[in-house]
Amino acid sequence: MTFGKLVVALALVLVVAIWTGGIGTSGAHPVPVVGLPCEGCEAAFDGLPAVLSECSQIASLDESGDRLRITGTVTKPDGRPARGVVIYAYHTDAKGIYPSGASVSSEGARRHGRLRGWAQTDEFGHYQFETIRPGSYPDRKSPAHVHMHVVEGDCCTYYIDSIVFTDDPLLSSDDQKDRTAARGGSGVVRPRLDADGNWIATRNIRLGENVPGYPEIEIAAKFEAGESETGSTAGHALGESFLITEPEWSRDGQQIVFAGGEWPDLDIFVLDVRSGHSARLFHDPATDYMPSWSPDGKRVVFASTRAGTHDLYVGSVVDGSSVRVTHSDRSNETEPRWSPDGMWIAFRSDRDGNRDIYRMRPDGRDQERLTTSSDEDGEPSWSPDGQALVFTSSRDGQPEIYSMLVDGQDQVRLTTTPEGHARRAEWSPDGTSIAFGSNRDGNEDLYLMNADGSKARNLSRNPAREYYSRWSPDGGSLVFTSNQDRSGNALYTMKPDGTGASQIYPNRPSQTRDADSGAAHLCIEE
Repeated sequence: MTFGKLVVALALVLVVAIWTGGIGTSGAHPVPVVGLPCEGCEAAFDGLPAVLSECSQIASLDESGDRLRITGTVTKPDGRPARGVVIYAYHTDAKGIYPSGASVSSEGARRHGRLRGWAQTDEFGHYQFETIRPGSYPDRKSPAHVHMHVVEGDCCTYYIDSIVFTDDPLLSSDDQKDRTAARGGSGVVRPRLDADGNWIATRNIRLGENVPGYPEIEIAAKFEAGESETGSTAGHALGESFLITEPEWSRDGQQIVFAGGEWPDLDIFVLDVRSGHSARLFHDPATDYMPSWSPDGKRVVFASTRAGTHDLYVGSVVDGSSVRVTHSDRSNETEPRWSPDGMWIAFRSDRDGNRDIYRMRPDGRDQERLTTSSDEDGEPSWSPDGQALVFTSSRDGQPEIYSMLVDGQDQVRLTTTPEGHARRAEWSPDGTSIAFGSNRDGNEDLYLMNADGSKARNLSRNPAREYYSRWSPDGGSLVFTSNQDRSGNALYTMKPDGTGASQIYPNRPSQTRDADSGAAHLCIEE
């Protein structure tokens, strides 16, 4: 539980107390209820824990029934992950009864029984419940289901379509068709068994979707129709035309930011390495690309054509806002890379008539030119101590890798590629090696050399193209882009010795799994 989540949880409890005169007052709601009628909506606040997490346990381990993990991602109407949203869920026991025993004050909460819980979405919009599979009502023909409500901070609350299971014999095909215009997105899920024999169900939620009276419903409708000022953000299918490029690991090793989309409509995405979930961070009809993390993981600098020319923007990972930090209307600034200490951003610009390396403060101040070659310089990357840069230059006839001190002094050529090029260099976290891309062996492959340029060796040797390699913070892996298994691009990782190459995004069909399906049960009582 982070400090931010604790603050949001406590603030929500305080709002409940102010509006209702105490948690559990029957018939009262701390935030407006939309999508009426909503019988028992007050139960979403009756017993609300003071501390919330993205992972919640509804049924204890001794509860009779098959174990079930419910997981999913909550997104805003514009497709971005929704952080801090509370999901309330409740259901019957394995016999189809709402079991009594909950310590509550409202009649609605008593009807919901004791198998109920709350989860609050994390920064990727993820939530998870650990429980059992519910039974269908005795002597009734309704399929088994899990009720769900959404509480959006101080905005509103509403119920969404319940989860139902495709393997339930009581769920007819006509019933599934009737659920196509579902509230919050489809609640029809296909349960799967994990390696331990536990059921997994994924229920993704789109805030406000098909909810009458939702405050942003008109905006959401425009997004679906592609009519908003920023264009449709309903998401791209990961088909052959979907470009995945320019990955970079966060400093904590938990996320990878990358550019993705159908050219030229690229957006900035983030991949959660642990779960395999991805989410769009920044979107615009223009081309957003070349992202780089700030050291604290709270911001991303990226290049964009939003203003007509190529400029640099710094965006907040928390709320999706972004600020333009370069304003050269007649030049192009691209290829930004954030320094290890967070104090500088290195980038490429042609503002002085030639493409050279510059640096500036993250807010755009103190811009300084570092190279003055008459040929093209670009693709800067920082040494782990922030005292030097490697970059690509064609000053000697073809693109080669060079290094220089952070003030532009002591520029040294590191590679020699008589036939072909060497590009996109990246220092290892320990400073002893440099990874780069080259076609010196006849194909675009990944290479590793010592920091002084000696002992270059081919790591990939694959008929496909491998490029844009970036080190993991611990130096144990390289993430890179390749078209090994599809005509488009995918993200892969491999060890620095070239072994262990594995596609990590999008998941191969044989590897597709739910978040944490093979991981520890984070909220089960051991």
